Amino acid sequence: MSGALTGWTVVVTRAEPPGGPLGDAFAAEGARVLHLPTVTIGPPSDATPLRRGLERLESFDWLVLTSPRAATAAAEHLDEGRPILGLTVTPPAAGEARLRADRLVPDGLAVAVVGGATADRARALGLPVDVVGSGEGSEALARDLVARGIGPGSQVFFPASSRAGPELVAILEASGAKVERVVAYETRTRTLDVRRYPEVQEADVVTFTSPSAVEGWVSSWNDAGVDLWPDRARFVAIGATTAAALEERGLQAVVAAESSLEGIVQATRRLAAHRGETR
Repeated sequence: MSGALTGWTVVVTRAEPPGGPLGDAFAAEGARVLHLPTVTIGPPSDATPLRRGLERLESFDWLVLTSPRAATAAAEHLDEGRPILGLTVTPPAAGEARLRADRLVPDGLAVAVVGGATADRARALGLPVDVVGSGEGSEALARDLVARGIGPGSQVFFPASSRAGPELVAILEASGAKVERVVAYETRTRTLDVRRYPEVQEADVVTFTSPSAVEGWVSSWNDAGVDLWPDRARFVAIGATTAAALEERGLQAVVAAESSLEGIVQATRRLAAHRGETR
């Protein structure tokens, strides 16, 4: 297949199988895709705090979602107590019935999301979206919310990954808001098969969609006693927080202009165009 990335090898580290959305998007551009997920995603070991928080959403002013998976977990519980179903939800096709937003959240509750991908998932699941972060990452969203008036007396419900960073909570609490953070899903690092390492060394681009994916990559190759980074590869991060995790390890990352899977593909295409050739 011919495309902008024909001849390139792209590593996908997000938790998706072969045939997943990011890998398929790269394949459609002509790339050879190596699926090396460095994290696994699952429901929380104890969903009680999430469920109890969602049952009393009327006591909060804001619901804050910083990933599509957090939106999925919240919507599944809000939809008449439907249990977590592996955190895999396919958005409805055109013409199919969607959940009514006013059925899922109480009047007076505002919903804030970190970026376009989370907004799309939330809306597809029937959640209203009142604020989309104007910058990259949860820290930028927190600053947007403070600028919009979150402060003393504001009540915030924040279901997130078990590995979500502390920045959003710290910024909101510094403004005087009260934040209730609960685990919406568990993120665990995954050990890579060292036998795949020769393939990795041929990669042109390695993509990361979370700091946890970076951590899983580093721990896997450290444990195997091999170099962490392919010699010729460039690194593409979905947002500023993930890029910072790479930069902490001395690597410069290309940051997607939009925090979405499509944004990662577009950033990789720009790399190919800038290089002026395909491999």
